[in-house]
Amino acid sequence: MRPAYDDTVTGNSLVSVPHQIKAMDRCAVVDEYTAAFHGVEGLVTIPLEPTIPLEVHAITKGVDVSKVSIRIFVKEVRKLLRAW
Repeated sequence: MRPAYDDTVTGNSLVSVPHQIKAMDRCAVVDEYTAAFHGVEGLVTIPLEPTIPLEVHAITKGVDVSKVSIRIFVKEVRKLLRAW
């Protein structure tokens, strides 16, 4: 069962979230890339620095798993996460 929040909006596209929060005069929790590159004038980024571990997954079509580009992508993301 989902909690009911009267003034909550969930965005399925991180591109639209910064524009929504500016238009609605709200705030949002976003990933570090949206925070760094949203480009919406007047918004500021506040690092939350969570102390809990985060799970991150890559998704792709099953037939793409063996593609070199997918393997390189996953390898590089894992490298970035280790450095983070």
